[in-house]
Amino acid sequence: MKNLGMISYAALAATILAGTALADGDKTNKFKPFYVKASAGYEILSRKTSVNSVSDSASINGPATKFSIGYHFAQSFATELDLGVFYRKENDSHTVKYNAFVNCQYNFTPTSQFSPYIKAGLGYHGIMSQKINLPAAAVGVGIIYNASNNIFLDIGYTFSMSIKSKVEEQTVQELTGDIKVGNLNLKDVNVKFNTSLTAHNIAIGVGFRF
Repeated sequence: MKNLGMISYAALAATILAGTALADGDKTNKFKPFYVKASAGYEILSRKTSVNSVSDSASINGPATKFSIGYHFAQSFATELDLGVFYRKENDSHTVKYNAFVNCQYNFTPTSQFSPYIKAGLGYHGIMSQKINLPAAAVGVGIIYNASNNIFLDIGYTFSMSIKSKVEEQTVQELTGDIKVGNLNLKDVNVKFNTSLTAHNIAIGVGFRF
């Protein structure tokens, strides 16, 4: 009888310990909606300029960094603030391009170790030295590797483009001084510049959930 009582107490203790462990496991695996992420990668930046309907484009390639903060309002859906900087020095020229987007992201398998996603957003991008600041749209795809409940890796591709160009008008005189063709002075002829940006970015990031 004494042995039976000891066995009963042992079984009760084991049940309590198992329940405590299960509760701690549930707490550990609890979904964490907030996250921050730092990324580094490579970007191809293209600037297109049209002058009175004649267009020309130039591309600059180089490293880029991004910082993101996001919130999951559901396990599959998140909203994200994405801030990026691209820097390139070439000869005596410095190009600093920035972007700021608010994205909506959909994760296909958020509870799996590998979770592909798609995202789309609106914001601004520009080139500081050239005083270009344009509204833009962005779309992206990627895959997340959940290393733990807190830590994840992200490999993603983002394409962004201006949805409105920068328009400037200058006279020929402002650009080059007086120009005469025969008796005709072209100093007051207007020249219209339209500038837009597109960018391709691929990056690898490390994130932390809390």
